[in-house]
Amino acid sequence: MRILTSSQERALLHCAAGIHRTGVLSYTLLRFGGFSTREKAMEGIKKMRQHTYDGVKDWRIDLAEEIILPAVVVELESGREKYSNSLDQLSAALTVKDVEKI
Repeated sequence: MRILTSSQERALLHCAAGIHRTGVLSYTLLRFGGFSTREKAMEGIKKMRQHTYDGVKDWRIDLAEEIILPAVVVELESGREKYSNSLDQLSAALTVKDVEKI
């Protein structure tokens, strides 16, 4: 998450078409990253990629809000230290050069 909140780092998210799974994951990360409302997170997706914004559909965002976000919160709260350490290790290991190889 630290990578995504840094103004100097970028993350690449993509599935087969870059619409449905990408949209749901992007939405979820934006909501955890400080976009306090559904509308703000959707506006963030729209700014990043209009095609994803147009295709993600409300029912998928409803799924993220009603099931995915609460489940992730529970997981993070139950294992905060474990996840924090894992994310720190991942962000330390993954560099921009690694992403460029993809």
